[in-house]
Amino acid sequence: MPQITHAFERRFLRQLFGLVDDEPRMLRRYRLVSWCLAIGGGICMGLSIFSAAFSGSDFFWIVVLGSLGGFVCGLGALYSSAYRQWPLLKRYVNAQSVRDDFTKNEP
Repeated sequence: MPQITHAFERRFLRQLFGLVDDEPRMLRRYRLVSWCLAIGGGICMGLSIFSAAFSGSDFFWIVVLGSLGGFVCGLGALYSSAYRQWPLLKRYVNAQSVRDDFTKNEP
C-alpha cells in the first residue's frame, strides 16, 4: 500500500474541506473549469484538424496540437465527472470529521 505524505494529506483535506464547507461555490468552480477545459481542448483539436486539411505544413505541430487538445478535453471530462459524482459521494462523507481533521492538520 502506498504511503500518504503529510503534505498530500493536508492538500486533500483542504480541498475536501472546501467542498464540505462551501459546496455550491466549489461545484460552480469545478463546472467552470470543466467547461473551460473542454472548450479549450476542442479549439485545439479543431485548429489541428483545420491545419491538417488546409495547409501543407509540417505535420509534427499539427499532431502536437491535436494531442494537447485531446489531453485537455480529457481533463475537462475528469472535472465534469467529479462534480457530477459529488451529490452521491457527500452522503458518505462525515463533514464534522473532515472539519476536525482539517483544523488539526493545518499549521
